[in-house]
Amino acid sequence: EHFILLGGLPLIISYAEMQYEHKIRYLASFIIQTICKNTKSVTFQTFISCRGLPALVALLGGDYSENKDLIFMTIDSIYDIFELQNSTPKSDYLQLFIKCDLIPSLLDVMNNIIVDDEIFDAEEYENKIVNIFLKFSRGDAAIKEAVATKEAIESLLKEIDKLYLRQSINILKALKYLSSDSSTLDNLFDAGIIPKLISFINIYKNDEKQYQEISNQVLNIVYNLCRINKKRQESAAKAGVVPILQEYVYNPSPLKEFALPILCEMVHAGKITRDILWENNVLNSYILLMKDTFWQINAIDAIFAWYYILYFSNTYIYIEFTYSHCIIYIYIYFFFYNFYLGF
Repeated sequence: EHFILLGGLPLIISYAEMQYEHKIRYLASFIIQTICKNTKSVTFQTFISCRGLPALVALLGGDYSENKDLIFMTIDSIYDIFELQNSTPKSDYLQLFIKCDLIPSLLDVMNNIIVDDEIFDAEEYENKIVNIFLKFSRGDAAIKEAVATKEAIESLLKEIDKLYLRQSINILKALKYLSSDSSTLDNLFDAGIIPKLISFINIYKNDEKQYQEISNQVLNIVYNLCRINKKRQESAAKAGVVPILQEYVYNPSPLKEFALPILCEMVHAGKITRDILWENNVLNSYILLMKDTFWQINAIDAIFAWYYILYFSNTYIYIEFTYSHCIIYIYIYFFFYNFYLGF
């Protein structure tokens, strides 16, 4: 601390730069790691004021195979900054790291770790990187927007099924938090998130416990993306989301509130989407929902809208109704004429 108070810290930070040989950089990184383990100290505050965070991010660069020890030490240091308690709000660190382009560097490192068969503690560092990303995803709107670049999301989606399941679920949680801000939705959609999520959830369809946990995250994301957006609804329908949403017509799960509004809205999304709904017998699902007092308004609205479109396009459909369905159909028929045509 005396050395640092005398102004030695900028010198130590400079020795971490790429121009110095590996041994010197390693020693500088070791000192930096020691500083980051005590975030309450004056030393750490001095480290921040001396542009220590950009130096940390720079240590993630360079050739991965030649600098693994430096890179892992740096990941430990960044992880410690977020995990240890201090008086500085974590949002301040998030903003500083955003300015240093930490996220692209971390994701590049994670991609290298995944394909590296020589690391015995790969899972530990994958966990740390995913958890760091998770902290960014919980930031304010400006941080969410900065993190959710198309490139970053594509990188995450590319690796999501190559990680351990717990890490994959944490990535889904991060994507859920990002999707809660409207400024991120276009980038998430453009990165191809919808088909990837549908593909991922279907992998675990026969594993009830894991399927439920994954569904919890995926349906939240689909809801945030597709709510009142016809283009995304059509994309989701093409990707195979309809059968997944239909499960919650019969399932008393709390996830109904995310699945059923989208299922009922999809009838407005265009002919392609309605054709997919028809192929999956969704009209019967709407009729079944009419028995549920909480969802019957959504169901009736969807049926009316579908009938209205078919009526004015001179399209006729044949449906086999049970007796109870006939009663419902008659009710809809008269309500349709009174409400839509003003009779």
